[in-house]
Amino acid sequence: MPKHVAQVSLRTWIFTILISVMVYGYNAFTQSADIQTARLLNHTLADVSILLIGLSFALSGICYFWNFADTLIIYRNDLGLNGFYLALTHTIMVLIRRPV
Repeated sequence: MPKHVAQVSLRTWIFTILISVMVYGYNAFTQSADIQTARLLNHTLADVSILLIGLSFALSGICYFWNFADTLIIYRNDLGLNGFYLALTHTIMVLIRRPV
């Protein structure tokens, strides 16, 4: 893997973790105190995956119309993949925790 690609992936994962921590804090602050930690984590995974996939879609349009954002297009693929991984983790958690 080229060094440039590794730096983009690392920056994207750091961005994903920061967004996840902020959304988890927001969810913990706004939810009731008796909510289970696993449910809160699952809710956060869904929220962050929607944000990352939406940001990935938005980057396409933003970079198409405005030239100052052309340097951000390299993050689009990794943001979409990170959002997909979080959505997949959310789906697995829902399937495991669902009572039969």
